[in-house]
Amino acid sequence: MKYNEMININENNNNSINLDENNSENSDDYSNSTRLSSIRFNQDNSYILCGSHINQNKNEKSEIYLYDLTKKKKETIKGHYDDINSVTFLNRKENDNIFLSGGDDGLILIWDKRILGIKRDKAIGKLVGHHSGVTYISSR
Repeated sequence: MKYNEMININENNNNSINLDENNSENSDDYSNSTRLSSIRFNQDNSYILCGSHINQNKNEKSEIYLYDLTKKKKETIKGHYDDINSVTFLNRKENDNIFLSGGDDGLILIWDKRILGIKRDKAIGKLVGHHSGVTYISSR
């Protein structure tokens, strides 16, 4: 059973995008699972941004996924040391290349999707000083 799958409901075809990195088939086995904690679309719905928590055989990690829906391409980004609770685009109509992520490590990281291929796991900025985990971020 696939847990996380995006299904195109606007057309009469069977296109879907698998969001589950582990493709776990056993619905009772959570030892290999991916939990998406935050999902956002950009302004023109051409990108999906996801914050995740991954459990692989008791090894836990957090990743950000950026899906380019027009090219059917996915970028995997590492940068947080704990669960990623919130992701968002900056929602500027003329430029939606900048996005943010916030996590239980108390960090808000600022990313630029134009340089992800060059510096995949390098945030362009950090907002530090939170005393506990960041549970929600918004560009408005």
